[in-house]
Amino acid sequence: MKIKRLVTAFAVVSLCACSSPAAPSPTPSVTPEGGEVSDPLSAYRKLAENAKAPSSAAVSVRCSYTMGFSDDSKNMYSMDGTFEYTGNDTAHMKQYMNSNGMQFVQEGWFLDGRLYFDYNNVQFYEDMTFDNARELMLVPMTPYSFTEDMTEKTAENGRAYVITLKPDKAKQLFLNRYDFYGLKELGDFDMKEAVVTDTFDEEGYFVSEETVFSLTYTQDGSPVDITYESSFETVSVNKTEVTVSEETKKALSAYVNYKDVDPDAIQPLSPEDDEPGTTAEETFRKRLVSRLGYTESDKDIYTVTYNTNEGYRIDFANKTFTFTRYSISYTYSWKGDVGTMGSCTYRFADDTSSSDCKDTTLETIKDVKLYLEMELYYCGLSLKDLQTEN
Repeated sequence: MKIKRLVTAFAVVSLCACSSPAAPSPTPSVTPEGGEVSDPLSAYRKLAENAKAPSSAAVSVRCSYTMGFSDDSKNMYSMDGTFEYTGNDTAHMKQYMNSNGMQFVQEGWFLDGRLYFDYNNVQFYEDMTFDNARELMLVPMTPYSFTEDMTEKTAENGRAYVITLKPDKAKQLFLNRYDFYGLKELGDFDMKEAVVTDTFDEEGYFVSEETVFSLTYTQDGSPVDITYESSFETVSVNKTEVTVSEETKKALSAYVNYKDVDPDAIQPLSPEDDEPGTTAEETFRKRLVSRLGYTESDKDIYTVTYNTNEGYRIDFANKTFTFTRYSISYTYSWKGDVGTMGSCTYRFADDTSSSDCKDTTLETIKDVKLYLEMELYYCGLSLKDLQTEN
């Protein structure tokens, strides 16, 4: 995985010049025992081992390392990105990396066994498989079949499973599956806590994961506390179509082989506009402008028009997202989880609507919630981030 080494080397250059990424390990092949599934871990394993693979999807990923030193200083590396694919031959990815204040942005197109990469405006390609390209997102997107000897406890919450791992077992799992920083190159360390939360939808697709690993190691005789966090969330399953225009294909044809790239040509970008804020809402406001081209048209109002007839309006004071098509407006409130159009009201929580809602109106209202989720997706956030905060 040559690009993975190149990408990681530059993304974490201020953290550890000697680091090298760890290749993700495959999900263990564990045959579930027969009989009725009666405990959360068995139920989880059955779902993990039989998880369906989407034919297409849009997936957001995030991960971060926060390192706390004995003098109260901190180092932080963070990444958020998006990965969209149709089948195993066409995909688009984008990643935003912040390494202690240095910003790196990379975008890739995967077409017929070749990944074309734009890394801080340095453009190159490498031949690889779809799975290789997906691994470059640095966050696993397939479930892991945890065994009983690895876990301290498993709690089931609807379709989500909260798995607390034994520290000694979590250490090797972390190194093999999650750690692209290369912590094993730094020497021995102790795992303190590890929790993985995996969610499956009602059709059996693995749709999200959140992890927190807390560990410590000694550097020059002083302890260093490290917290690693990662997440992935599937915004749409079997509803994503990645298309590449002829204009884009023409531009990609000018990319050079990765072997011909001068590493010194890759320079960090200014991080000010894209750095996360102190809250999800602050981050969303900044990135609506820097990533998605919105305009702050009034106090707490952000708008964008993407053709002459349609546009989005986000009202942070009232916690609403509005889609306008010609003179008709559909509004979704993320505070109340309610969609409206005129006198039609739809409540997502209990799937109920007012009596004067037409089927076509309800369908569009549901789409509008997805439109907001996609805007958050491109900003490295989720609807849960916004709702939890408000």
